[in-house]
Amino acid sequence: MAGLRYAEFENVALAPFEKLLPRLRGGLAAPEGLPDFCRHRRWGKPRDEAVRRDLSGSDRLHPDTGRKFVFGGIAHWHFGHMAAEFLHRLWILREPGFETATVLFLGPEQPPQLFREYMAYFGVSSWMTTDKPCVVTRLTIPEQGKTLGQTPHPDYESFLNDLADRNGVNRGVGPEKLAVLRGHVPGRRFIGEASFESYLSRQGYVNYKPENHALTDQLRTVSTARQLVISDGSACHLFDLLPKCRMKTALISRAAVAGPKTRDTLATRKSLADKSLSLSVFTETSRIAGPDNDGRQGPTALRYVPLDCLIDFLKEHGFIPPEAPGMDTVPYFEDFRDYAARHLMHQGRSTETHDVMIELLAKALHEKNMQIEALEQKIGRPTVIWQSIKVLASEKAKAWLRI
Repeated sequence: MAGLRYAEFENVALAPFEKLLPRLRGGLAAPEGLPDFCRHRRWGKPRDEAVRRDLSGSDRLHPDTGRKFVFGGIAHWHFGHMAAEFLHRLWILREPGFETATVLFLGPEQPPQLFREYMAYFGVSSWMTTDKPCVVTRLTIPEQGKTLGQTPHPDYESFLNDLADRNGVNRGVGPEKLAVLRGHVPGRRFIGEASFESYLSRQGYVNYKPENHALTDQLRTVSTARQLVISDGSACHLFDLLPKCRMKTALISRAAVAGPKTRDTLATRKSLADKSLSLSVFTETSRIAGPDNDGRQGPTALRYVPLDCLIDFLKEHGFIPPEAPGMDTVPYFEDFRDYAARHLMHQGRSTETHDVMIELLAKALHEKNMQIEALEQKIGRPTVIWQSIKVLASEKAKAWLRI
């Protein structure tokens, strides 16, 4: 692939995975000494850093005579991050002389089945994982064909299309109207999402749970849809492995606004927009629990989405017919009780009484109000911005009271 680069280096130190955010630590032990295209990039820029451990005495790996070692990255346990970030150097195996190269990943020596499915899909005949520091005497490092938050390189897009052909993904037949939601998972869903899944099924959508299917089936089913309603989450990164598709997509976003703390959401939108015929994003969403310190939504987080507004949005953008009815009563209380039980589990508190849940909700409202008051002090009351914030706060309060 003439447009994608690679380079060979001697005595490259590799180290086990340490952390993902805000900068990757692990894989290449000293990435700052390498060309930018070899480093782990996000949004087109290097987002990795040197490991902070003594690597002296590390094992040395020598490729056998006539063989080559290629750097793959991190064998990460998380489906979304693996698909979004750590598979996009494998195009190198199509280059002359690299067809039988051994791809090195930093990860458990017995990786999960999903990792093996990735290797099979990409046609990797020889791979190796290690969870120990090592020095590779001769290592080829290819650049990422796609980085998080950016459009794939045109040559890499062709590579993905060829992969889809070879694996029968482009010849798949599946439901034309597909819903990939999170109502069945314990966290990071919105209140009433399970009920909304049932509503969409009454509108002709097939509710699909990717985690219950093999990787190739996931890719085939998603790529053959013509209308897709999907919740912001790991399943969106299936599109990072697909060529351009022919569906209209509606994304129920995790974040209403764009900023430094919503880069995950922006990356998801970019992945979907690049591969869909059109992308419509529903952003009227708010978090009941605040994000973690790194800005990402915590595993016990729960969101509120006004379902009447969501239905109107889907009607407006042609995902359900204008004459479709609204939803019946939604079991908000059961969802919130389940969330509260998990949120307070570490405190040893029971949610059998309503008082605990009301306290939790009141505390969340209090924190939101304190944030608004702090902002008021910074910008001053007599401003147009302040009046806008007052209106927004009023609408948010109404949404909370509807729970």
